[in-house]
Amino acid sequence: MRKRRTSIALFFGLMAWSVCMIGQHPEHISLDGDWQFREEDSLKWLQATVPGTVHTDLLALKRIPDPYIGLNEKAVQWIEERNWEYRKTFLLSPAQIQNTQSEFVFEGLDTYCDVLLNGKLLGHCDNMHRRWVFDGRNALKAGENELVLKFFSPMKVAMPAVLASPFLLSSGNDASPTKVSPYVRKAAYHFGWDFGPRMVTAGIWRPVKLILWKNAKIAAVSTQPVRLKREVAKVRSRVTVDVAISGNYELTLLLDGKTVVSSRRQLKPGLQTFELNYTIKQPRYWWPVGMGKPEMYHVEARLERGGELVDSFGQNTGLRTVRLVREKDEIGTSFYFSFNDFLEEGGPLFIKGANYVPSDAFLPRGAEKQIRLLEAAKAVGMNMIRVWGGGVYADEAFYEWCDANGMLVWQDLAFACMMYPLEGKFLENAKLEFTDNALRLRTHPSLALWCGNNEIDVAWHNWGWQQEFKYSEEFAAKLWKEYVTFFQESVPSILEKVDPKRAYISTSPLSNWGKEENFNHHNMHYWGVWHGTDSLDGFSHFVPRFMSEYGFQSWPSEQTLRGVIDSADWDVDSAAIRNRQKSYKGNAPILKFLRPLYGEPKDFSAFLTLSQLLQRDAMTLAIEAHRMKSPHCMGTLYWQLGDCWPGASWSTIDFDGVWKPAHYALKRLYAPGLVAAERKNDSLFVRIAAEAATQFVKLSVDILTLDDSSIVEHLCASSLRKGINEFAYPIRDFESKPIDMRNAKAVISVFDGSKNILQAEPIARHVVYFVAPKELRLRKTTPEFTLQQDGEMFRINLRSKHLIKDLQLSIAN
Repeated sequence: MRKRRTSIALFFGLMAWSVCMIGQHPEHISLDGDWQFREEDSLKWLQATVPGTVHTDLLALKRIPDPYIGLNEKAVQWIEERNWEYRKTFLLSPAQIQNTQSEFVFEGLDTYCDVLLNGKLLGHCDNMHRRWVFDGRNALKAGENELVLKFFSPMKVAMPAVLASPFLLSSGNDASPTKVSPYVRKAAYHFGWDFGPRMVTAGIWRPVKLILWKNAKIAAVSTQPVRLKREVAKVRSRVTVDVAISGNYELTLLLDGKTVVSSRRQLKPGLQTFELNYTIKQPRYWWPVGMGKPEMYHVEARLERGGELVDSFGQNTGLRTVRLVREKDEIGTSFYFSFNDFLEEGGPLFIKGANYVPSDAFLPRGAEKQIRLLEAAKAVGMNMIRVWGGGVYADEAFYEWCDANGMLVWQDLAFACMMYPLEGKFLENAKLEFTDNALRLRTHPSLALWCGNNEIDVAWHNWGWQQEFKYSEEFAAKLWKEYVTFFQESVPSILEKVDPKRAYISTSPLSNWGKEENFNHHNMHYWGVWHGTDSLDGFSHFVPRFMSEYGFQSWPSEQTLRGVIDSADWDVDSAAIRNRQKSYKGNAPILKFLRPLYGEPKDFSAFLTLSQLLQRDAMTLAIEAHRMKSPHCMGTLYWQLGDCWPGASWSTIDFDGVWKPAHYALKRLYAPGLVAAERKNDSLFVRIAAEAATQFVKLSVDILTLDDSSIVEHLCASSLRKGINEFAYPIRDFESKPIDMRNAKAVISVFDGSKNILQAEPIARHVVYFVAPKELRLRKTTPEFTLQQDGEMFRINLRSKHLIKDLQLSIAN
């Protein structure tokens, strides 16, 4: 068996800092890299890497087996029950200590942690979703300093709250008899989910730095449009300054390197805010994918005192407007996004995208992979990513990529599928968490929507939690009141102060798939096929106003799974394989729909491949239906883009980054012009969803044998309007001789009408088969391969005498 490689880079951290401060500018000292860690009370310190987790540090030292191989997930569960300590020593010069201010900034601590500097407690952390800042003035010294972080088991910390509650809180995805996850402000998927393992991590999961400063520093910059027109944009930048020494300060704002406004003020110690208004002539506007270029501006704030630079802060931002339109109409209640609609070219956009879950159970390892996933999303035409509430608020690199590439972000708050004890300290912690992240993300033009939580409202009203956990009327009323207070009152109140122009919905979905009428209102998570009893055609029939979650499961590629499962366990019923299937439904839905279409898999390898083809077919039914019912439906976000480990899931890209057939299919399904067709009785109905009107096209409909012998051809000229275009072709009129539907296909192509179709590539194309794949009269054939090097690339040439349907190529590492 090929063992999975775990690569953890080891960086050597801060050993000596003898350089004096230059002028008055703050000094930012990274404390990432080389640390030490140990289990509490152990006498031996071990090498660690920050950012990281206890699991990855133990794995790098070979103290635990790779949790992703075989059944090793079960062998590492003891880690969550232990307490852990991390430490780092660093040197500071006397000149550095002379500064009046020093802050330790922790971008992410997982989760319960005491922070000590030279034996003095700086503070306590209890939320992995927050940024923690501690004053180190009273503990720092010249020479060697020791920073120690003590992490406490979330199982032990949360247990008293669990025991004190008169009833259990709903947490069906928590894969432990002791369900503490509702009480812990930690990524919910770490406790187990139906797409990944249980890995309750601990550690310093995001960067750490020490900031030394004397006079003042820029704490935050926020730039928001005030009024936008084609010729001019009125913009406001708010710059928050943290002042240590009072005095006359001048703040200058530069846009793309040119000064646009400055302000001089006498500042007193504490937080002070400059509000700077300015005008941009002939502005460049930010557009999402499919509507234009995501134009960006670089905003730089420069703070001076006595003519000397005190601090500077730069960020990229974009100018745009976005509206979430939820209004009563002749259908029901709309749900769609409209962009820059103050411009003629602005307006509603059909959303095409996916739900994003963290790309690794060990979050620091997924930082680079998340960008590859975003690039894969862009490559197939997506324009929105939903950051799901059971994970984490993504890092800055994620949103910066989305800004630069026109990828919209639907951002859930980090609450999902369970009731939380939203009172007292927990409630205040949740408010601070959201405030922290709203302040961090509000400048990003890609951020289109805040959403309070994933599926809590729909679960409370439809999943039977009250009966399952035998809640008293009093306790149920208390839980619901707490829910309403936070998601419908506290969060909107916070947004009104820090991000007032961003759209917000309290939960997703706002409508439930239990009744057909509900598909006329708001947004929907449709799970009637996988979790319900609907047929596969349910994806075509049940189309909401906006589909924010749906999907069909498949298994990873064979090459990915062979990297973690021994050949002796290469069987659907082996313990190692069963542990990869986390859904309570098991493989039953896959086999239920697979057999009528593809027949019985001959072995486990065939089952893996056919599960992926079935997933592609299911998603094709869904996305074609969603797009062809525009404007009734104005968006489709499938579940899910990638994986957090190598197992069965609803992803279209597996854990090793291998595209499944469904992801390749998205290149057609999410194209600007989508062609779909189906046979009904004796006619072929062709529909084209066009995102822009086209004056003149040629539409070719060819009925061919499987080996491309022509049966009948039809060519017509037409124009396409923006939206849905329909054409009907009676098949009986095509027939010059009887057609064996088992040996036939329809090829529908759309060409630029100004070009010769014999020489031009189609601008859109679709192939339709008339019978189930297992009924096709495919001939056995052996393809011929040749390999040619083309510069740094290799070209594979493939020839076959007969049709090979759904051919997949894989290249060994």
